[in-house]
Amino acid sequence: MIPRHCTAKDLAELLGVSTRRIKQLRADGALVTDDSLSPPRYLLVESLAQYALYLKRDDAAQEANRRCLKATADYKERKAELMLLELRKRRNELHEARHIRAIWTENILEMKAEFLALPTRVAPDLAACGSAHECYAVLRKAICETLNTLANRKYDPEEFAKMVRAEGDFVLDDEDDQEEDDEDDEEMEKMSKARRHWGHRD
Repeated sequence: MIPRHCTAKDLAELLGVSTRRIKQLRADGALVTDDSLSPPRYLLVESLAQYALYLKRDDAAQEANRRCLKATADYKERKAELMLLELRKRRNELHEARHIRAIWTENILEMKAEFLALPTRVAPDLAACGSAHECYAVLRKAICETLNTLANRKYDPEEFAKMVRAEGDFVLDDEDDQEEDDEDDEEMEKMSKARRHWGHRD
């Protein structure tokens, strides 16, 4: 026969925990007592069933908390990556694709303008040429001069810096960043508490 009632000590030995833990579980609603007795005794079968449900809810709450912690870690990692990219951009070590596209478009338009200006620049010299060989030499010299001029155009990080400043890009300073981190931590803690709360409900 399975006894209907048992003491805290008996239940502790059965569950493999301390009597102090039994009292904590009772306070958490994980065990069932018969308060009609003096002192109250634990209802064995009902307590075991209630304890099994408690463990199930506790596992669910712990899993939700692990997911919350992982989401927090992933968020902070991505945020750190974005801040690093932003810092590199501020240091002109990294440029936005649209800025690179704008600079290259400007370079190509400049090349186009230089070559379109060739006929006007070399026309007088070509008119004075007496042979095709002389025309070839004049044209070749003018083209090489134009290419050398374009080749001397160097990468200038200040061009990109001006574009960034013109767009008014904003980077958090340390104080603002810390405040935002604190707000994020507070929000994540609220989410974690909510999950634990709902995980322990029937």
